[in-house]
Amino acid sequence: KLRGLPSLAGKRAVVYCTYAVDPGQTLSKLVADVEGLGAEVIGGFAIARHSLEADVSEFVDRLTAELSPA
Repeated sequence: KLRGLPSLAGKRAVVYCTYAVDPGQTLSKLVADVEGLGAEVIGGFAIARHSLEADVSEFVDRLTAELSPA
Protein backbone atom coordinates (compact mmCIF):
# COMPACT_ATOMS: atom_id res chain seq x y z
CA LYS A 1 0.00 0.00 0.00
CA LEU A 2 1.00 3.57 -0.59
CA ARG A 3 0.57 4.77 2.96
CA GLY A 4 0.40 8.42 3.69
CA LEU A 5 -0.69 9.57 0.25
CA PRO A 6 -3.65 11.92 0.18
CA SER A 7 -6.70 11.38 -1.99
CA LEU A 8 -5.89 11.56 -5.68
CA ALA A 9 -9.50 12.00 -6.73
CA GLY A 10 -9.76 13.78 -10.07
CA LYS A 11 -6.02 13.51 -10.77
CA ARG A 12 -4.26 11.68 -13.60
CA ALA A 13 -1.25 9.59 -12.64
CA VAL A 14 1.45 7.37 -14.03
CA VAL A 15 3.08 4.53 -12.16
CA TYR A 16 6.33 2.70 -12.64
CA CYS A 17 8.57 0.26 -10.88
CA THR A 18 12.16 -0.76 -11.40
CA TYR A 19 13.34 -4.33 -11.13
CA ALA A 20 16.41 -6.52 -11.44
CA VAL A 21 14.95 -10.00 -11.97
CA ASP A 22 11.15 -10.09 -12.33
CA PRO A 23 8.62 -7.41 -11.40
CA GLY A 24 5.90 -9.99 -10.83
CA GLN A 25 2.58 -8.28 -10.08
CA THR A 26 4.18 -5.09 -8.73
CA LEU A 27 2.95 -2.83 -11.53
CA SER A 28 -0.64 -4.09 -11.44
CA LYS A 29 -0.67 -3.69 -7.65
CA LEU A 30 0.61 -0.12 -7.95
CA VAL A 31 -2.08 0.67 -10.52
CA ALA A 32 -4.76 -0.76 -8.22
CA ASP A 33 -3.44 1.18 -5.21
CA VAL A 34 -3.28 4.50 -7.08
CA GLU A 35 -6.72 3.94 -8.61
CA GLY A 36 -7.95 3.10 -5.12
CA LEU A 37 -6.89 6.59 -4.07
CA GLY A 38 -9.12 7.99 -6.82
CA ALA A 39 -6.64 8.69 -9.61
CA GLU A 40 -7.05 7.85 -13.27
CA VAL A 41 -3.89 5.90 -14.16
CA ILE A 42 -2.93 6.88 -17.71
CA GLY A 43 0.24 4.86 -17.96
CA GLY A 44 2.48 2.41 -16.24
CA PHE A 45 5.74 0.68 -16.97
CA ALA A 46 8.12 -1.82 -15.41
CA ILE A 47 11.69 -0.63 -15.97
CA ALA A 48 14.45 -3.23 -16.03
CA ARG A 49 17.54 -2.17 -14.10
CA HIS A 50 19.82 -3.67 -16.76
CA SER A 51 18.25 -1.57 -19.55
CA LEU A 52 17.33 1.70 -17.85
CA GLU A 53 18.08 3.98 -20.78
CA ALA A 54 16.03 2.01 -23.32
CA ASP A 55 13.13 1.34 -20.96
CA VAL A 56 12.91 4.93 -19.72
CA SER A 57 12.99 6.14 -23.31
CA GLU A 58 10.13 3.79 -24.24
CA PHE A 59 8.15 4.87 -21.16
CA VAL A 60 8.54 8.55 -22.07
CA ASP A 61 7.54 7.84 -25.68
CA ARG A 62 4.37 6.05 -24.52
CA LEU A 63 3.46 8.86 -22.13
CA THR A 64 4.12 11.50 -24.75
CA ALA A 65 1.79 9.72 -27.15
CA GLU A 66 -0.86 9.40 -24.42
CA LEU A 67 -0.66 13.07 -23.48
CA SER A 68 -0.41 14.50 -27.00
CA PRO A 69 -3.57 16.13 -28.31
CA ALA A 70 -5.35 14.10 -30.99
